[in-house]
Amino acid sequence: MLALSIPDVKAFMVKLLKEETFDDFQLRNAVVNTFARFEIYGVKDEACALWGAVRPHIFGIIKGGTPPKSIKIIFGKEVLPEGAQDATSLFINLHFEDGKINLTTGISKKGFSMDKTDSERWDAQVLEFLGNNNITYTNEI
Repeated sequence: MLALSIPDVKAFMVKLLKEETFDDFQLRNAVVNTFARFEIYGVKDEACALWGAVRPHIFGIIKGGTPPKSIKIIFGKEVLPEGAQDATSLFINLHFEDGKINLTTGISKKGFSMDKTDSERWDAQVLEFLGNNNITYTNEI
């Protein structure tokens, strides 16, 4: 599991809300607190919406003069059968509050296992994704 902080909040928010950087991720859940609380579930009938389909709607909710109080987003990725030991789902949890962004990674497994191979592989993929998209981060663990 990774716990990362994102120092350049403005640049990250542009990539998140205005660019296609995260568009291929599944949206599992999003909560946006502005003048009201908006909660969006990306899962319907066991299929997940992609962030790219939902992003314009979330951008529409938060654009304007006052920044949101908080944003929580759970992104998901499908697990490819040939690459997974026990993992069934891969996640990136994004939390924005008090002008700070934190990202954590996680996986869901079929059952209990001490094997960390899937988790380590996912963490490496996330770090590669961030690097490939020029997203700077600080490891908090």
